[in-house]
Amino acid sequence: IAVDPISRVAHAESGLSLGEFDTATQAYGLATTMGVNSDTGIAGLTLGGGFGKLGRKYGLTCDNLIAADVVTADGRLLRASAADHSDLFWG
Repeated sequence: IAVDPISRVAHAESGLSLGEFDTATQAYGLATTMGVNSDTGIAGLTLGGGFGKLGRKYGLTCDNLIAADVVTADGRLLRASAADHSDLFWG
């Protein structure tokens, strides 16, 4: 995980746990709406919607996702965001 405290954005890879994410972001006084169980993986949590203690104010985890690197069924690696491959991103 890499946290940019100025833009308030975290770049994280699958396999990272919520506890590891929290530790890295809290070092900068940041938090996001994620689950409540520290050993949950952030990829599955995000893809499943993700509801945490900050959810009522800031939405689901998936609402805070900016982009995702996705491997398609045919093996291509794509960056999905609102601007790139938006159909895949919103799916």
